[in-house]
Amino acid sequence: DVVLKIDVQGAEQVRRLMPDAVFIFVVAPSEQELEHRQEQRGSESPQDLASRREIGKREMTYAKEYGHVVMNDDIERAVGEIRQIIEDARRRVT
Repeated sequence: DVVLKIDVQGAEQVRRLMPDAVFIFVVAPSEQELEHRQEQRGSESPQDLASRREIGKREMTYAKEYGHVVMNDDIERAVGEIRQIIEDARRRVT
Protein backbone atom coordinates (compact mmCIF):
# COMPACT_ATOMS: atom_id res chain seq x y z
CA ASP A 1 0.00 0.00 0.00
CA VAL A 2 1.08 3.55 -0.71
CA VAL A 3 -0.79 6.61 0.56
CA LEU A 4 -0.01 9.96 -1.04
CA LYS A 5 -1.25 13.39 0.03
CA ILE A 6 -1.21 15.25 -3.26
CA ASP A 7 -3.04 18.03 -5.06
CA VAL A 8 -5.30 17.42 -8.03
CA GLN A 9 -2.46 17.84 -10.54
CA GLY A 10 -0.43 15.18 -8.74
CA ALA A 11 -3.47 12.91 -8.65
CA GLU A 12 -3.85 13.29 -12.40
CA GLN A 13 -0.24 12.23 -12.92
CA VAL A 14 -0.72 9.19 -10.68
CA ARG A 15 -3.96 8.33 -12.51
CA ARG A 16 -2.10 8.26 -15.84
CA LEU A 17 0.56 5.94 -14.42
CA MET A 18 -1.75 3.80 -12.28
CA PRO A 19 -5.31 3.91 -13.62
CA ASP A 20 -6.48 1.32 -11.09
CA ALA A 21 -5.30 3.35 -8.08
CA VAL A 22 -7.86 4.36 -5.45
CA PHE A 23 -8.39 8.11 -5.13
CA ILE A 24 -9.98 9.78 -2.10
CA PHE A 25 -10.90 13.47 -2.09
CA VAL A 26 -11.19 14.83 1.46
CA VAL A 27 -13.39 17.91 1.90
CA ALA A 28 -14.28 20.24 4.75
CA PRO A 29 -17.97 20.46 5.66
CA SER A 30 -18.21 23.96 4.18
CA GLU A 31 -16.14 26.68 2.59
CA GLN A 32 -16.56 28.73 5.77
CA GLU A 33 -15.25 25.88 7.93
CA LEU A 34 -12.25 25.43 5.66
CA GLU A 35 -11.46 29.15 5.91
CA HIS A 36 -11.82 29.01 9.70
CA ARG A 37 -9.44 26.03 9.93
CA GLN A 38 -6.87 27.74 7.74
CA GLU A 39 -7.04 30.94 9.78
CA GLN A 40 -6.75 29.04 13.07
CA ARG A 41 -3.47 27.49 11.99
CA GLY A 42 -1.94 30.97 11.96
CA SER A 43 0.86 29.77 9.72
CA GLU A 44 0.14 31.81 6.60
CA SER A 45 -0.09 35.45 5.63
CA PRO A 46 -3.45 36.89 4.54
CA GLN A 47 -2.17 36.87 0.94
CA ASP A 48 -1.22 33.19 1.17
CA LEU A 49 -4.61 32.37 2.69
CA ALA A 50 -6.39 34.16 -0.16
CA SER A 51 -4.31 32.23 -2.68
CA ARG A 52 -5.05 28.92 -0.97
CA ARG A 53 -8.77 29.70 -0.96
CA GLU A 54 -8.75 30.28 -4.70
CA ILE A 55 -6.81 27.07 -5.30
CA GLY A 56 -9.22 25.20 -3.03
CA LYS A 57 -12.24 26.47 -4.94
CA ARG A 58 -10.71 25.30 -8.23
CA GLU A 59 -9.75 21.93 -6.79
CA MET A 60 -13.28 21.32 -5.50
CA THR A 61 -14.44 21.11 -9.11
CA TYR A 62 -12.32 17.94 -9.44
CA ALA A 63 -13.96 16.07 -6.55
CA LYS A 64 -16.36 14.28 -8.90
CA GLU A 65 -13.38 12.72 -10.70
CA TYR A 66 -12.26 10.88 -7.57
CA GLY A 67 -13.60 7.46 -6.73
CA HIS A 68 -14.42 8.54 -3.17
CA VAL A 69 -15.22 11.80 -1.41
CA VAL A 70 -14.87 11.89 2.39
CA MET A 71 -16.32 14.73 4.46
CA ASN A 72 -13.88 15.74 7.19
CA ASP A 73 -16.46 17.02 9.67
CA ASP A 74 -15.58 14.50 12.39
CA ILE A 75 -12.02 13.21 12.42
CA GLU A 76 -12.86 9.80 13.91
CA ARG A 77 -15.59 9.17 11.35
CA ALA A 78 -13.49 10.46 8.44
CA VAL A 79 -10.53 8.26 9.40
CA GLY A 80 -12.86 5.28 9.75
CA GLU A 81 -14.35 5.92 6.33
CA ILE A 82 -10.91 6.22 4.73
CA ARG A 83 -9.78 3.00 6.42
CA GLN A 84 -12.86 1.23 5.10
CA ILE A 85 -12.19 2.46 1.56
CA ILE A 86 -8.62 1.17 1.77
CA GLU A 87 -9.70 -2.19 3.21
CA ASP A 88 -12.33 -2.61 0.50
CA ALA A 89 -9.72 -1.82 -2.18
CA ARG A 90 -7.35 -4.41 -0.70
CA ARG A 91 -10.06 -7.07 -0.85
CA ARG A 92 -10.72 -6.32 -4.52
CA VAL A 93 -7.03 -6.74 -5.37
CA THR A 94 -6.37 -9.96 -3.47
